[in-house]
Amino acid sequence: MVYLRLANFMTPTPAPKRNLARYLAALLNRCPNWVAALPEALSGPQLTARSPSGVVYAFDLQMEGPVGEAEVEGLYKALIPGQRGVMVCQTGEYTPAALERAQEHQILLWSFEQLDYLILAAELEMNAPLAYAGLEVEAPKTYAPEAEPSITASGVFRV
Repeated sequence: MVYLRLANFMTPTPAPKRNLARYLAALLNRCPNWVAALPEALSGPQLTARSPSGVVYAFDLQMEGPVGEAEVEGLYKALIPGQRGVMVCQTGEYTPAALERAQEHQILLWSFEQLDYLILAAELEMNAPLAYAGLEVEAPKTYAPEAEPSITASGVFRV
């Protein structure tokens, strides 16, 4: 397999990560009002998703653990302003420094156990399990426009 290197810092996404990212995107797209996509970039987060409330999440998948401070910091630097990060580690092992850094940057740290909430949300086609896993899912409240007063012409027409 040959990869075209566009720059020194860009590395291709390995096949297991790409397959897992496709699976997670498919699950998120089954949840009400979620839109998930795989980014075109070869590096950085493997999945982005927009919640019903408009928050954009960037998911970074780590296949081996423990995840250290450098990986959490790398995800934080890859976030576009306004995005929130979710780090998913297969083993669920995070170093104490990574836990502190994630709390500081408000990055969610998931193991494969939290993915059960995503599977449940997709199967039930509801967002409550995702809220339990820490994602913001409340849809913005919409207000119906006020009804215009009806025009009545009294005395013109008689029935």
